[in-house]
Amino acid sequence: MHILITKYFEGEITAAERKLLFSMIQTDEKLRKDFSSVQNLYALSSWLPNENDEFEAVDKLAAFKHTHCRKKRYPIHILKHAAGYAAAICITILSTWMVMNDREPAEEMVTYEEFTTPSGQRAMVKLHDGTTVWLNARSTLRYPNHFAREERKVELDGEAFFRC
Repeated sequence: MHILITKYFEGEITAAERKLLFSMIQTDEKLRKDFSSVQNLYALSSWLPNENDEFEAVDKLAAFKHTHCRKKRYPIHILKHAAGYAAAICITILSTWMVMNDREPAEEMVTYEEFTTPSGQRAMVKLHDGTTVWLNARSTLRYPNHFAREERKVELDGEAFFRC
């Protein structure tokens, strides 16, 4: 639309373009303000007494044309910025993943269970790994809730029979 505004004031506009321009000016407030600014610029430049001031007004008109009448294209710098942001996000996600997976698993808090048989009795205890333990009288078995994969350590005070 800014191209039509400059064509209008330079006298190079067709009747169809003029009709389109004025219909758009009636509906678009920003376009109406731009049209009014250029109209004021042309009116003021016609009143200027000397040539230097007139050239200044023409320079302002040229600046208006340059800022508003260029073709809209996707600037490459926007794509460069977007690629930079995407790379930063990918690096952040990758480094976070590497840090989280590189850590050694935290040792779990080991809790123990204890089973004691009174005098004159025997008892059977089944451990978490499926091992059956027969405890003799006055024996105490202390074992963790979870065994390591490689070894199973228990503490025994007294006599016991283990069966896997």
